[in-house]
Amino acid sequence: MDGRVKQIEHLIEEKKVEVEQLEATLEHIQQQCSHHFSGDELMRRCLTCNKVEVLYY
Repeated sequence: MDGRVKQIEHLIEEKKVEVEQLEATLEHIQQQCSHHFSGDELMRRCLTCNKVEVLYY
């Protein structure tokens, strides 16, 4: 049982690293995008890269 716990913890850490890499890639793509926004008075979303901007808090 102990070995399975360690294996699962290791897999979780690997996935966390993978998610961090994907988030960095997404951020880079969104920074390079020439945004075409659509939305309403509260928020708008880019039709190309799905970046969301909140317009009102």
